[in-house]
Amino acid sequence: AGGGGVGLAAKRDEMIWVGSPTNPLREAFQHCAARTFGHRLVHRMPDKEEMHDLAWRCPPGAGATLAGKWREPCSIKPRGWTPLEEQCRYKYIVHLPGISDWLEHFKHQLACGSVNIFLGRMPRRRPSGAAGAAGAAPSGGVQPPHAFEHFDFSGPLLLEGETFLFVPATASNVCERLQVALHGLEAAPERGECLAARGQQLAAELSLPRVYSYLAGVLNEASARQRPDVARKAAEKGGSRRVTKANFFSFVPPAKRPWMEQVFVPWHAAAFNATPLLPPHGGETASGLFH
Repeated sequence: AGGGGVGLAAKRDEMIWVGSPTNPLREAFQHCAARTFGHRLVHRMPDKEEMHDLAWRCPPGAGATLAGKWREPCSIKPRGWTPLEEQCRYKYIVHLPGISDWLEHFKHQLACGSVNIFLGRMPRRRPSGAAGAAGAAPSGGVQPPHAFEHFDFSGPLLLEGETFLFVPATASNVCERLQVALHGLEAAPERGECLAARGQQLAAELSLPRVYSYLAGVLNEASARQRPDVARKAAEKGGSRRVTKANFFSFVPPAKRPWMEQVFVPWHAAAFNATPLLPPHGGETASGLFH
C-alpha cells in the first residue's frame, strides 16, 4: 500500500491519527495533542454521516481486482477521508480505542511498515495462572496481548513490543505518555525499525487464503469435538433456531440488512443461489446475536 514499500527513514517524521473523539480518552487526546505535538501530529476526522454512507453504499471490493475483475473505486469520499496509502507515508500511526478497544483496521495499518502505537488504558490484572509475558497464552488457550480485552482472529498473533508498541495511558496523561514513548523510539531508532518491519511481516502473512483456511480449520475442529446431541440440547434449552442456507438472512440484525440486501448480495448473487431474504426474527436478532 502506497508508502508500505518505503523504509521507515524515508517516511514523514510525523504521526497520524484518524479518528473521532468518541470517548473520554480520545477527547482528552484531541484536546492536548495540538499543544503537545504541534505539526508533528496530523489528525484526520472523517465526517461521521458520510462515513456511514461509504460503509453502506460502496460495493464490496471497490478499488481492487477480485476474481480477475477490476471494480471501480467508490465515488463517495467523506470529508477528512484518509486512505491507507496516505497513512502509510507517516513514520508513526497512532491508535486509540473507540467504542471497543479492538480496532478492525489495525491489521491493515501494520502493512504500512510504519511504527504502530496503541494508546490504551492500563491493562487489567490477569487472573491467577494466566501467562505473565506479553503475547503469551496460558496452557490450552489463546489470548491477545494484554492491551486488548477484545480481539479477532489476528489478535493472538500480535506481540506487544514486537509488532506494535503499547503505551498504557489514561485521559489525564495520554499526551505525556505518548511523548515519553516517542523520545524512547528516537533515542533507539533501531527499535522503531524492528517494530515496523515485524508488523509489516505479520500483515503480509495474513493473506485471505490463509485466513479462510484457519477459520475453516477452527470450525472443523470445533464440530469434531461436539458431543452427541449437544446442538439439539442447546437449542431446546436456549430456544435457539438452527441456521441454514434457507434461513440465514432471517438472522441478520436490522442494522445490517440494508447493506446485505442492497449491496452485498447483489454483488455476490452467485454465491447465495436461492438463499431467500427472509424477514428478521423478533427480539432474537435485535441485538445481532444468535446461537
